[in-house]
Amino acid sequence: MPKDDAKSPDDITKELKDILAMAKKGPFFAVALGKEDPAFLVDKVKKPDVLAQKAKTEAKSSKLTYGNLEFEKGALTLYCQVNPPGNMMRSLKAYFKKYKVGAKFRFVLPDGTVEDDGADDGTGEIVKSFGRLIDGARQAANGDAARLKQIDGLQHLFDRAMESDPPDVDGAKKLIAAARKFAFTADDTGEGSEIKKTLVKSNTNWGKAVAAARSEVTKLESKVKTDCADLPGATRLDGAFKTLLSALDSLEKALAGPLTAGTATDDAKVHELARKKAMGAVDQVEKVLGSSPMFKSLDDNPFVKVQASRLLTGTLASIKKDLAA
Repeated sequence: MPKDDAKSPDDITKELKDILAMAKKGPFFAVALGKEDPAFLVDKVKKPDVLAQKAKTEAKSSKLTYGNLEFEKGALTLYCQVNPPGNMMRSLKAYFKKYKVGAKFRFVLPDGTVEDDGADDGTGEIVKSFGRLIDGARQAANGDAARLKQIDGLQHLFDRAMESDPPDVDGAKKLIAAARKFAFTADDTGEGSEIKKTLVKSNTNWGKAVAAARSEVTKLESKVKTDCADLPGATRLDGAFKTLLSALDSLEKALAGPLTAGTATDDAKVHELARKKAMGAVDQVEKVLGSSPMFKSLDDNPFVKVQASRLLTGTLASIKKDLAA
């Protein structure tokens, strides 16, 4: 919201906290960048395009975005119907920080691309790299309590480094180097059989495919909520999409488990057994995608074109081919 002499900093702080509280119910929003503070409007009834016109007037600026809002686990997600200005993320972070209201930000763009508030300072990739290495380290520990305790210690130090203001990027990079010593994967060491390398590659590709499918689902969710906001039963949409996202999580785990089971060793017999189990898991996931009405109708919905199911089935076909080679 733009500067208003009638409002004290405490008043604005309360308004921002009210926005976070209302965002838990999935309302509509519009944000326009002003010369000082942005205009941030939220409403459970008024459509995003209506809010956008009001925000544009208040901020005296056409630099805006609008759509649906969600607040969960400390993160404010903006499902944008139009691409936000490039500096929108930075402006919102500064705005909330100015009035001492804590929140992380996440933008879901019209094409399904997801941007989080680590993207503009390089921390997003650091978090991903550490997470990938620490997962590999836990697998390689193979239940060794002493080693797992050391790994948990690294995780704790990394979390502290990233939660500092500003994030301690140099410290985080040192912890990534330490985590690499604990991790044992074909990608990091260059060791292991070709089957092991295929398992690691397949798991990476599957993770990317599921992440992309999630983005497609959030794109659909934003469109459906906008078009159906005034219809009876619209409040049940949240539950329906949570069920769909939960199903995606289950599919990811169903294949990720078998794909990673044999990567903590260089034993060729273990790799071969893991390959066979992974191929069986691929077949099972394909059956779920092919028989579930929810997934079968996902891409061909009447609201917006998405490629979630086709993306998953295409990746599964590629993984099956690699595992069979």
